[in-house]
Amino acid sequence: EGVEVGDALAAMAAAEDPDQIDDWPALGPAELAAHVVDVHHRYLYTQVPDLDRLAAKVLSAHSERHPELEEVRQLVADLQADLWPHLAKEERILFPAIRALTEGRAPFAPGSVASPIAVMTAEHESVGGLLRRLRSVTGGYEVPADGCASYRLLYEGLEAVELDTHLHTLKENSFLFPAAVGLEAALASSAHPGAARP
Repeated sequence: EGVEVGDALAAMAAAEDPDQIDDWPALGPAELAAHVVDVHHRYLYTQVPDLDRLAAKVLSAHSERHPELEEVRQLVADLQADLWPHLAKEERILFPAIRALTEGRAPFAPGSVASPIAVMTAEHESVGGLLRRLRSVTGGYEVPADGCASYRLLYEGLEAVELDTHLHTLKENSFLFPAAVGLEAALASSAHPGAARP
């Protein structure tokens, strides 16, 4: 299931480098996969551990008045636990397979690239669920009146991760993955040109 258009537009508007918005749809599948790693995976590897530490700090300081921070802290930990194996599978299995397809090689013969894509798409849904829960628990990342600077940084950082992840998921689900399936179909068709004939 794709990302909501409104969410994608919000993510694009929040992107740090507006030039990337214009450039990435024109990239080929291998280049788009590399772009996703360079831009979005790198961002998550940097931001999520920082937010995990910040969530623990804010919980320690404000848990008495804001017991919901216990769940925020757990959700951030769950997010990291879901993301790390997911990103690794994309970088080590799916994205090299997509690169192979662009070079005219079938990476999973006799299997299909559709199988790891289905797994990645399901995992996107799981991460999306965690992000929706974070938005709900934090009241839309509304910092309370007694929130300190760290509290504000935590909620701003979580919202930025959410928006970036919407854009990240859009690029994969709606552009990269369909392109990979199309490449595989074209490769199979060229390998068996008579198969489509009656």
